[in-house]
Amino acid sequence: MILLQRRGLLFEQIIQACKAEDVPIAGADRLKIGAELAVRDLLALLTFLTLSEDDLSLASALRSPLLGLSERDLYRLASSRPAGRSLWAELRGRSDEFPDAVATLDDLRRTVDFMAPYELLEHVLSKHGGRERLLARLGPEAEDGIDELLNQALTFEQDAVPTMTGFLARVQSGDIEVKRRLEGAEGLVRVMTVHGAKGLESPIVILPDTMASDHARPGGIVAGPDGIPLASLPDEECPELLREAKERKKAADVEERNRLLYVAMTRAKQWLIVGGVERAARSGTPLNWYKSIESALDALGTVPCEWPPGVLRFQHGDWPGPGSAFDASQPVDGRELPEFLSDDAPSAERQVIPASPSDLGGAKVSGTGTSDEDRALRRGRQIHLLLEHLPGQPDPEAMAGRLLSDGPDRAGANEIDGLVKHALANLDRHPELFGEDALSEVDVSAHLPTLDHAISGTIDRLILRPEHVLAVDFKTNAVVPERAEDTPEGLLRQMGAYLEALELIYPDREVGVAILWTETRELVSLPHAIVREALARSTIS
Repeated sequence: MILLQRRGLLFEQIIQACKAEDVPIAGADRLKIGAELAVRDLLALLTFLTLSEDDLSLASALRSPLLGLSERDLYRLASSRPAGRSLWAELRGRSDEFPDAVATLDDLRRTVDFMAPYELLEHVLSKHGGRERLLARLGPEAEDGIDELLNQALTFEQDAVPTMTGFLARVQSGDIEVKRRLEGAEGLVRVMTVHGAKGLESPIVILPDTMASDHARPGGIVAGPDGIPLASLPDEECPELLREAKERKKAADVEERNRLLYVAMTRAKQWLIVGGVERAARSGTPLNWYKSIESALDALGTVPCEWPPGVLRFQHGDWPGPGSAFDASQPVDGRELPEFLSDDAPSAERQVIPASPSDLGGAKVSGTGTSDEDRALRRGRQIHLLLEHLPGQPDPEAMAGRLLSDGPDRAGANEIDGLVKHALANLDRHPELFGEDALSEVDVSAHLPTLDHAISGTIDRLILRPEHVLAVDFKTNAVVPERAEDTPEGLLRQMGAYLEALELIYPDREVGVAILWTETRELVSLPHAIVREALARSTIS
C-alpha cells in the first residue's frame, strides 16, 4: 500500500511509474472520470454520434487515438471546407482520403439509435479496436478510466431509460468522482490517501512524500470566541484575541497532522517504509512527518543499512537482519526427488452437466397463446406455487396471500382471489393428485440410454403406489390441445425423459406420465409410444 497525504501530480506519477515497470497495481482508490483523457475521447465520439453537426466533438474524436487523424490532417480537412459546411459533411465528401475514419463513423452512426450506451461503448472498444488504440497511445493507466466509464454506463441503464443523450447528460453534468472498491485487490499495490486508507491494513506500507511541511498558510479565516469567524492578520498586526485564535488553530492543525500520521503508520502490519524529497529550507521549524518519525526512531535506536546508502532501519521482533537474503552462489544440500514428481498428471475426467428435461428442444405451447409472454410465465409460476402449497390448508386464501405478497411473483390483492379460485378448482377436480401418497416438487436424476446423457429435473407431482407410479406435470398454457397427440413437441420430450428415468428408478412398477392442463382442469395421460418417439428426437445443447 502506498499512502500519500493528498492527491496531486505525485499521486498520478506513482501509478504511471508502477504500471511502466509492470508492477501489479490496483490503481487509485478514487477516480475522476471526466479528467481521464481516454474517457474524454470516448465522450467526444459519443457526443458527435448523437449530433452530427457538432464540429468540435467530431474534431476531438478525429484527433483521438480512436480515429487517428494527425493535427495536419485535421487542419487540412477543416480549413478547406466552404463556409457553413459541417465537418462531417466535408469528411464524408473526402472519404477517399480518410477511408478508415469514415467507415468507422458510418458504422457507429448506423447503430447509435439501436444500442444502449454500454453496448455501443463495447462496440467502439472491441469491434473497432478502441481500447487497444487508447492504451497504445495513453498507456496502461488509461484502462481504469475506460473500465469505470463502462461501469457508469451499466449503472445508468439500471436506473434510467438507456438513451445515449441521457447517458451523456449524466456523465457530463458534473465532475463524477468514483470511490473504487480495493478491499479485494489481494496481491496488488494500492495507491491512496491516508484518509482513504482508514480501516485497511497491508503487510508493507510505503509513505513516499513525508517531507511536505505543514506551514500555516497566510491569511484566511480563524474561529474566534464562540466560533465567530475572524480574518487572519500577520503576527505583528494581530490583537491579542486574534493571536490566541491563531494559536488554537495551529495547535488543532498539529493535532490533526499527528492523528493522520498515526493512521498512516498503523496501516502497516509488518514493514513501514518512510521516504521523501528534501525541499528548500524555510524559515522556522519545519513540521513534517519525516522529521517526526526520524527523531522518534533515533531515540529507539536505528541501524544504518549498507545498501542503499543513507537508509536507516529499525526492527522489532523476529525479523531477518540486513544482508540475510538467500545467496544463490552457495551450494545447496540437494535431495533426490520422488519419481512421481516427474510423472505427468492424469487427465481430468470431463465433467458432464446433466440436461434439464425442459431444455430438450421443441415448442412448449400450441398456437400463439397470450401476447404478453412475461405475464403468462409469471401467472404460471404463481399457479404452480399455489398447487404446491394449498393442498390440506384450512385457510387457502390466507396461505395464498402470504405466498404471493412478496417476491418476484407477487400478485396484487385483486389478482390473488382469481388465482386462488383457479387453483382450488383444479384441486377439487383431481383430489387423487393431492392426497397423502402424492409427493410435491420431486427431484429426479438418471442417465438415459436413449439420449446417452444424464438428465436432472423436478416433477411437479409424483404419485407412488405399490404397483404403479404416476408423474404429473402442471401446465398453465392458455391454448390446450384437444388430443394427447397434439401436445407440443417440447412437452412430449420432457415427459418422455421423466418416463424413462422413472422406469430406471422403479423397474418393478408400472410407470405413467400425464399433464394437468390447469386452464381446463383436464388430466391427460400420455401414451408411452408418443413420448418415447419425441424423446428420441431430442437435442442437447
